[in-house]
Amino acid sequence: MAYNPLMKRLKRITVAALFLYMALAFTSSGSVGYAGNRVEKIANGTYAVAGQYSWVVAIVVSSYPDNYSGYWCAGSLIRPDWVITAGHCIAHALKNGWNLDVVVGLSSLLANDGTRVHVSNYVLHPSYSESGDNDVGLLQLPTPVSPSITPVTLVGQTISGTLTPFGTTSTVLGWGATTSFSKSNVLQELSIPTVSNATCQTAYSQKAPGTVITDNMICAGVPDGKYDACVGDSGGPLLVSSVTASPVLIGAVSFGTGACGAGTYGVYSNFSQYTGWITQNTCTSAEIPASPVIKVGLSGTNVTISWPSIAGATGYRLYYAPYPNAGYVYSADLGTQNSLSAQLYSGANFYVAVQAYKQSCTGGFSNVEHFTIP
Repeated sequence: MAYNPLMKRLKRITVAALFLYMALAFTSSGSVGYAGNRVEKIANGTYAVAGQYSWVVAIVVSSYPDNYSGYWCAGSLIRPDWVITAGHCIAHALKNGWNLDVVVGLSSLLANDGTRVHVSNYVLHPSYSESGDNDVGLLQLPTPVSPSITPVTLVGQTISGTLTPFGTTSTVLGWGATTSFSKSNVLQELSIPTVSNATCQTAYSQKAPGTVITDNMICAGVPDGKYDACVGDSGGPLLVSSVTASPVLIGAVSFGTGACGAGTYGVYSNFSQYTGWITQNTCTSAEIPASPVIKVGLSGTNVTISWPSIAGATGYRLYYAPYPNAGYVYSADLGTQNSLSAQLYSGANFYVAVQAYKQSCTGGFSNVEHFTIP
């Protein structure tokens, strides 16, 4: 295939990916606690539905015998033996000489139930900074957790654009403090809108001068911080919906400013910047799916995109962009479906490509095709 701008952007991988269909609108067949000068702050949330987020794990300090007193951070199971969390959860634990355990299948911190597994390996991002940049880390478990717990779907690779359209509803989860500043025994959830990094930077320049909001961060919440994560929610997942029933993990609670229910937008680690690093550290070459080969068919104003199933793949992501500039690239998680179709408007002109993944192991991009609706 001849050179085109979309392939260049897909190879460069520089900024963040969009989730949601947007333009194409495709349809288819006493205890420990972090004591830094930044506040990881869920205020004004609600109880999560029991069992709905079984892949969310509690990270506890090994030397504490019960989950409540030892609770340190939250994390997300992205593979049966790997958890992703905020980097500062790892950095501060190691600084204090703590060993960590992961508790899976937890119903309540006080119930002291679930399965507690000792962490066998800590992987902190090599460019992690106390400023909040590159605030991501991985925890390896010695054995896979119960097959009844399905890991969460991880966000796709970064390409041109922003992670989500501004104002997109996202969900944050955690066992951190509520407005009462005491740990929540039961997992809390909160729906909040995403905001642009520019808006977030303006707010932080006023509330916390010197804070730099980078492309490695996502901001979400409301201007006064009334609805936000809270102390103890560090590493907790930030999710967006997908075209499948499963949510997509886009980030983790990183930092904020002010007290619970006061301050400004919450800042989250932007996982779409780290899919290559995650694959490199958690996947063998045999686990990385092959690149799909896509075909595009047109019938009037209807477009169909299909590709053969890839052995071992647990899902696929669609990428699309305006032709011929590819000035803005969007993506959407398709789950296991390997074809889709849409009725578009006359004159619609797009590049399309597909990427296969196996849990958190991301494969290469497909061939890039483009089409024009007559």
